[in-house]
Amino acid sequence: MISKLLEEQVAKSGNYGRYQFYLLLTGAGFYVAWHIIEMYGRTVAVGFIQ
Repeated sequence: MISKLLEEQVAKSGNYGRYQFYLLLTGAGFYVAWHIIEMYGRTVAVGFIQ
């Protein structure tokens, strides 16, 4: 009985860990995209891109 409850909790925590990892990757992707957009905006403002 205890081992069954323990296995269920381990499975739940594994799913949360996977979800957290996906959120980390998504956040990193948004961070990189944000910096690319910022660099593009600053380049256009300075006039390097016609």
